[in-house]
Amino acid sequence: MKHNVRNIVIGFVGLMLGVLPCGRVAAWSHANAWGGTTSHNYGSTTHSDAWGGSETHTYGQGTTATGRYGDTATHQEGSGSTSFTNPYGGSATHTYGQGTIMVDTPGRIIRPPP
Repeated sequence: MKHNVRNIVIGFVGLMLGVLPCGRVAAWSHANAWGGTTSHNYGSTTHSDAWGGSETHTYGQGTTATGRYGDTATHQEGSGSTSFTNPYGGSATHTYGQGTIMVDTPGRIIRPPP
């Protein structure tokens, strides 16, 4: 009887030593087929491509994408709008239900017709 109890206790302790350290995976990373990388931590995903572009999404905040030549697009979560800028000073903002407003390099505001 003593021998059986000891074997059960040893087996249980061995099982717990193997199981207890297991938890949720906190992060992962991936190499993409065309180069670049994608990684994810709790609440945030980041991607970079082989051509110099990158994207970051953070849960509850939004997404930002940057192109190889400095173009940037940003979306604030829950705002209903997305903004774009380029390195030459041009920009555009699209707001849900209102349309898109563009600003060209000299600073002129361009609104599409209603």
